[in-house]
Amino acid sequence: MRPQAFSSFIEQAIESSLDDLEGLNRWTKTESLKLAQSEIERLLPDGLSTPNNILLEILENENEPAIGYIWLSLGSRGSEKIAFVHQLIILPQHRRQGHAQATLKAVEAVLLARGVGVIVLHVFNSNTTAQQLYATAGYEVASLNLQKKLTEAEN
Repeated sequence: MRPQAFSSFIEQAIESSLDDLEGLNRWTKTESLKLAQSEIERLLPDGLSTPNNILLEILENENEPAIGYIWLSLGSRGSEKIAFVHQLIILPQHRRQGHAQATLKAVEAVLLARGVGVIVLHVFNSNTTAQQLYATAGYEVASLNLQKKLTEAEN
């Protein structure tokens, strides 16, 4: 990612996270915004220089502005190298044109060449569009996070 694109990426990443958090109906908009900002700051403390993170612009044409972004981090589970997709963002005016699928395919090839055996990601239950994208790309549910909101009336 070019340094001059990083601030735009951060804005888009916060907005994307904010949409997901607000969909949970657990926090106010202000609380959701603070959560989104603090999570990105925690995961990217050194910005573009944060070790083991890959931040890429998605370009339709080389000399034009980015149409989206992808952010991954590299790690391991035991002896297996993994990549975690934190964000895959396609700007609204460029959605439903195959850019996300093409990006995933290109990134998968690069990661495979680097010895990464698994790509992991999280999708909120309310984001059915993303769920469809990943299912179409061959991703499978590996685990489910469940929650229950507790109330005094139940006790």
